[in-house]
Amino acid sequence: MKPTTFVRPHCMAALNCCFRLVGSCQLEKAFYGIEMKSKMPRPPLAKGQIWKIDNAYIQIVELGKTLIQYKMLRQQGQKAVKTHMTGIGTLETYLKTNAARLVDGL
Repeated sequence: MKPTTFVRPHCMAALNCCFRLVGSCQLEKAFYGIEMKSKMPRPPLAKGQIWKIDNAYIQIVELGKTLIQYKMLRQQGQKAVKTHMTGIGTLETYLKTNAARLVDGL
């Protein structure tokens, strides 16, 4: 059996990939060191969205240019909850690190 030959052009070095010689003239692109994700991109934050994290829900109340108002609920549909305010980037980072998923809009 013929060993596989890897060809790594210098222009592709920055992308951390290489080409594997499959047949006589066929090249197959092979990535290494990069985890390929097939997830859909996270939708942008919008007023009325409800995001589910492990033990709570986050409801978007108002969305400004740089700040966002939200409520953190223990149960969906909960009333009389304090409204919090933070930067949009801060909340997006929090949702990403806690693997939040979009549940529903009001």
